[in-house]
Amino acid sequence: MFINFKQLKELKSPSSRIKYIREALGLTRDFIAQKYGIPIITLSFWENKAEHLTENAIEKCISAYFQEGIVLHKDWIRYGTGPEPRFVDELDKVKIEDTKEGLEEKFDTKLILDDVEIFRQTYHDGIVMLVTGTEMEPLYEAGSYVGGRIRFDADSAVGLDCITILDDGSRYFRRLIKSPDGNFNLYCLNPNTSIPQPVFYKAPIKFLAPVFWHRWPDKSCQKLSLNR
Repeated sequence: MFINFKQLKELKSPSSRIKYIREALGLTRDFIAQKYGIPIITLSFWENKAEHLTENAIEKCISAYFQEGIVLHKDWIRYGTGPEPRFVDELDKVKIEDTKEGLEEKFDTKLILDDVEIFRQTYHDGIVMLVTGTEMEPLYEAGSYVGGRIRFDADSAVGLDCITILDDGSRYFRRLIKSPDGNFNLYCLNPNTSIPQPVFYKAPIKFLAPVFWHRWPDKSCQKLSLNR
């Protein structure tokens, strides 16, 4: 999967934009038809002949490609304006409920999500992940958020802490190590972690993002690190 973000601006129609995304994901029309129930002839019409896409067509494309790992916005599909396509991350599913209970924690979460949005606007090829366990302590505590920019060359990230996406779509936040036999392995930093697989040997890496952005809740002092 490779998206040329400069080339996105050269796409002049809704049809060309959705066609580009499908091809960038390496998906065939037959695959879309079988997995998402959009007939090949219909998708072909949307991509090549339709001057305007209906609301239903746009929503089906957004839903399908979200599940394939790309966030699309209606205005971008229609007009080429608004937020550009970006990689799906875990915070796309985060919602803050409007209740008084836990208001302080929710306010802190809102601040984090605001920072995430700034990160996304700054780096179109960026991806964010929530740290949920203790496997990367003491550097990264559970409840913190990490972000990086997508790379497809794993060799360039050896020795770095990376958000790593495997061929099956699963995601890990681990340190990337290359073994003498040329395989890539994912290591936890915490030697006392209780997770069942502290080392993932021969990881089938699809792409990865070395982490340079780290954001965590702190009731006494809001902290943010954002460096290239």
